[in-house]
Amino acid sequence: MNKIDDLCNDTRCCRKKSELIKKYFQKWSGQHKSNESSIQFVECIITFVGTFIALGIISVVHYRILAEHDLTFLLGSFGASCVLLFATPSSPLAQPRNAVFGQLIGATVGCIVRIIFDYIQEQFIAATLSVAISILIMQLTNTLHAPGGATALTMIMTKTTYPWYGFQYILMPTLSGTTILIIVALIINNLSSKRHYPVTWW
Repeated sequence: MNKIDDLCNDTRCCRKKSELIKKYFQKWSGQHKSNESSIQFVECIITFVGTFIALGIISVVHYRILAEHDLTFLLGSFGASCVLLFATPSSPLAQPRNAVFGQLIGATVGCIVRIIFDYIQEQFIAATLSVAISILIMQLTNTLHAPGGATALTMIMTKTTYPWYGFQYILMPTLSGTTILIIVALIINNLSSKRHYPVTWW
């Protein structure tokens, strides 16, 4: 009798595992929802203009003013921020609070992790850890901003003369550049009757 019970239990256990595995891989197929959305040409133009002006200002400062002083004002993650701020301005990830704190968290964590691992000489761990920690903190503080993860990785890859010099990137270009993006987003996005930016400040 015990053997029969054990066999039944094993069978039920196998079925349950099989169902869990099946459900897991079913998620890979998507929810079969349509991804089509009608975007008006005018909205695309506003996105283009906003991105062009915002990154134009930052690029002029970077290449025409600061480059000769060996300073930077341009981060790759600003391009990703423009996608959120100008193409999806109503997204929670595009709101000023998320943009500012998400970028600051990424820059700060990246700088701290870089200094720690400068002494350990294991940069591959520093790269993965900086992004993972940044995302964790952003989630816990409800300040998710995808480009912040890219900023954290940029801080790891940035080479400075002295380890502590990298912390200047938290204020410039991270905070100052993000501020410019938000100001331009405020001006340009609200030119459209279909846009309202920000949805919330806090």
